[in-house]
Amino acid sequence: MHAATNKDRAMKDSDLLYGLRHLSLELTAGCNERCVHCCTSSSPEQFVTDKLARQDYGRLLKEGRELGAASVQFIGGEPATKKYELMQLIRDARNTGYKHIEVYTNLTILPDMLLDTFKECGVHVASSFYSCDEQVHDNITRLRGSHRMTSRNMQRVLDAKLPLRVGVIGMQENQQTLDATLAYLKQIGVKQYGVDRVRGVGRGKAEAKASGIEQLCHNCWMGGITVASDATAYPCTVGREFPVGNVLTSSLQGILTGDALTNFRVQSHQIYQLRKNNREACEIPCELNYGPDQCGPDRCSPDSRCNPELGLPDPRSVHKYERIDTSQRGLVSQYGNICKPVNPSEDTCKPDERDTDDDRDCYPVNA
Repeated sequence: MHAATNKDRAMKDSDLLYGLRHLSLELTAGCNERCVHCCTSSSPEQFVTDKLARQDYGRLLKEGRELGAASVQFIGGEPATKKYELMQLIRDARNTGYKHIEVYTNLTILPDMLLDTFKECGVHVASSFYSCDEQVHDNITRLRGSHRMTSRNMQRVLDAKLPLRVGVIGMQENQQTLDATLAYLKQIGVKQYGVDRVRGVGRGKAEAKASGIEQLCHNCWMGGITVASDATAYPCTVGREFPVGNVLTSSLQGILTGDALTNFRVQSHQIYQLRKNNREACEIPCELNYGPDQCGPDRCSPDSRCNPELGLPDPRSVHKYERIDTSQRGLVSQYGNICKPVNPSEDTCKPDERDTDDDRDCYPVNA
């Protein structure tokens, strides 16, 4: 977990509004899963929409670092479907001087060579996990076997002593197993975990209770830029309704100083201040997603964490990662028979399910 430095804490709002401290790079819009709530609408069919080449990402890493970015996150789709490119870019990021490197992955694909690169470069790993109930999880990802593969590879990451944070997205499909799922994550050794709501972006529009700028956590004014694999730049990963430029026709510097990003950040900062000063002004009906026992004022405040964002703390202060005590919840015992660590040695990927045409490793048959 990245800790805010004294220099970070001394940052002024103006430094964050007009600067760059974090870069998210989407390596592909393609994914071996088809999650029902996916904010990027990723699926195996979306690989064809990718436009950026490896040299484009290398240029973005260099330019981002020159503009002051100290952290980078590689996202998708599923970035591990392009494992060779991902491994090289991780090394490029390290050699360029990024202090914090994170890969956000569904952890269904983790070949030894990729895990070795994570260890070599001190990569932070982030993932989403939907239920300790295998059927519930696989129904959300729409990929049979995804629960077992993700569980197995979470354990491999933990065994490798790499930092791992896990976001659980609450939705109608997994409401009844949320508490047991958090207990499961704690049981296998995950120390950084939390619950987020479905965002009204991509396929999440079908369930989310908020849309547009109201749904965002409004930490997105704090010096971040996300670049999608089709070259479109956004103020944050889930802000897909607010394009701010194109990296094939403009430099990061041009996007950073352009009116689209500046105006978005100013508006987001205003909403941040409003919610920070008046908790009742929060328009996100998160109690409709989780119920009043799980939705305190801080859950929908601008100070809360925002999955699938990097989860860096507000650079002007230090926030502890919130944990939820599930020890007294009845669902733990109700689902105790299924909430058990998966044997890391078990392999659910059969030889005839391996894709030999490109970087993609293992595509278990969809349910």
